[in-house]
Amino acid sequence: MRMLCMAEELKKLRFVTEAKKYMNNNPKTYSYGDLEPGAYFAVRFGLGDDCLLVFRIDPDCAIDNYQQILNRKNELLAQSTVAMIQGVMRNAENDSPEYDFGWDAAIERCIQIIKTVGVQ
Repeated sequence: MRMLCMAEELKKLRFVTEAKKYMNNNPKTYSYGDLEPGAYFAVRFGLGDDCLLVFRIDPDCAIDNYQQILNRKNELLAQSTVAMIQGVMRNAENDSPEYDFGWDAAIERCIQIIKTVGVQ
């Protein structure tokens, strides 16, 4: 169970709103906030650069991932990456159905393919 203070949650949501607006207006920016103890900080994240990781500069603070909150910077890359991972998983399943080929292994295989073939 998490103990929450409503005033602190509202402060965090105001920060998330500010960070979202700033990141959407500055698509080449990957972070927002001050690097001071106790301050909130946001980092752009995700395949389409459309997620926002938000945390306080505090060793005990959890990281919140606000999914698909930002405008996507690279829709085509995000879609093609997911399709590639799904394709690798399907091929592995067809080659050896007894092997559990999860996301981590599929992503690792995709990285190998990209390093070998390159991105077009």
